[in-house]
Amino acid sequence: MQDLIDALQQCEITDSGEVSLSRSVALTMQDLFEDVCVSNGSIWIYEKGLWGRLDHQDMLSVLHALNGKAFAKGDSLKSVSLSSGKVKGIYESLLLCRELRREGYFNDFVPGVAFLDGFLRLKDGKVFKEAHSPEHRCTMGVEENIPDAFAEPTLFVEFLEELFKPDEDKASKIQFIQEWVGAALCGTSTKYARAALMVGKGGNGKSLLASAISNLFPDHMVGSSSPARWDKEYNIAALQDVRLNVVSELPEHDTAASADLYKAVLSGDLVSARMPYGRPYSYKPRTAHLYSANSLPSSASGDHSYGFYRRWGLLSLNRCFINSPSRRDPREILETLKKERGVIIAWALQGAAALEARGDYIIPGSTQELEKEWRADTDSVQDFIQSCCKVVESEDDYEFLKCVYDFFKEWANLVGRRPMSNRALKKRLDSNNIPTIRRGGQVKCALNIRDRSDWSDVLH
Repeated sequence: MQDLIDALQQCEITDSGEVSLSRSVALTMQDLFEDVCVSNGSIWIYEKGLWGRLDHQDMLSVLHALNGKAFAKGDSLKSVSLSSGKVKGIYESLLLCRELRREGYFNDFVPGVAFLDGFLRLKDGKVFKEAHSPEHRCTMGVEENIPDAFAEPTLFVEFLEELFKPDEDKASKIQFIQEWVGAALCGTSTKYARAALMVGKGGNGKSLLASAISNLFPDHMVGSSSPARWDKEYNIAALQDVRLNVVSELPEHDTAASADLYKAVLSGDLVSARMPYGRPYSYKPRTAHLYSANSLPSSASGDHSYGFYRRWGLLSLNRCFINSPSRRDPREILETLKKERGVIIAWALQGAAALEARGDYIIPGSTQELEKEWRADTDSVQDFIQSCCKVVESEDDYEFLKCVYDFFKEWANLVGRRPMSNRALKKRLDSNNIPTIRRGGQVKCALNIRDRSDWSDVLH
C-alpha cells in the first residue's frame, strides 16, 4: 500500500471536492496497477496474476495521503483539508466511479490457480498452463512455481494411505480427496455442491488431514465460519474472500430457512451480503466446506430429501493412532508435506479435471453405506421402510396407505420415534421415492409390511 500512498502524494488534482478527489484516486490507481475495478462493494486490484480485494480500513488510511496536498485554484494555491467524514465520502464516491465499476465481475471466472510463473487452468476436463491475465479473474494463488511435470505427490499419498489403511475402499477415498481438494483450489466446488464431512472418533487423524488440506491454501483464504452464523449478511460477505471453510464441529440446522441458505452457499447461488460498513450486494460464493464430526449430525430442519444427503461427501476415518507405536508428531508430518505443496496442488487440479470430465465425484462404497445409515437415523420414514417394509414393483402388490400408516404409528411408538399425520407420511414416502397410486378412491404405496418378528429395530 505504500506505493499507492506515494503515488497519491504525487498525483495531480484540480479540486478538493469528494467526487473530484475520488476520480483523481481512480486515475492514479489505474496508472499504478495492472488493473483495478470496483465490484461486489469493494475495490479490487490486479497484480502478479492475482486479483485482491483492498481492505476497507486500509483504503481509508491510504486516502489520508491526500490531506494537505496543494493544488492550483485560479491564481491562488489551495490545499486539501480532510476530515474523517470527508475521507469516507471520497471512498464512497470511489465505489461509484463509473470508470471502475464492474458489478458482478467475479461471478464468472476461469477455474484454476495462479502460480508464480503462470496460471494452471481447468478446461474441458484437462489442465493447461497459461500466462497470467486479469481476464482469468483469479483470486487464488500460491507462492510456488508450476511443477515441471505433473507427478503423484508421494509423501502426501503415503500419508492418505496410512489414514485409510484398513479400508477396502481406500483407493476411492484418496481419489475423492484428490477431486474434492482440486475443485476447492480452482473454485469449482460449488458446481458439484458437496461439503466434505470427516466422521470418526478422536485420534483418527481428522484434524491432521484438515490441516494438511488447509496448508495448500494461502492463510487469508482459509476461514472457519459455522453455518449457524450465516443468518448475518456480513458473515456471508466474509465468505467471499474464503476459498476453504474449515469447521471442526458441525451444528444442526434448526430451520428450513437456514437449510435453504446453506444450500445456496454450498451450490454457489446468488446470496445477499453486506460489509459492516457498506451497502447490500449479491455475489456467487466459491467456498468449499470441510467439516469434522465424531458422529453424523441429525437433520433438525425437516429436510429429508435426496438433495439434502447428496450435499455431503462423507469420509469415515476408522483408525485410532492414540496408542499406535508408529504414531508420528503431527507437526513433523505437516512440515514434511509442505515440501510437496506445488506437486500436491497440481495433482489435485488433475483430480478436478477428472471430476469435470465425469460430472460428479467418485463416491467410495463406505460413503454410500454411511449415507444410507444416516438417512435411516435422521429420517423416521426411511428407518421404518428399512426396518419393517419391503419395497415392491408390481402395483398388484401395493399396500393401502392407511394400513401402512397404522403400522408406522405402531412401530414409531415401539422405538420412540415421533409420529406424524397420514398426509405427512405420504409426502415423506414421495421424498423417499416410494411410488403411490390411487385405487377406488384410496391411496396405495409400493410397500409390503414384514411380519412383526422381522422388524429389525424393535428386535434389536
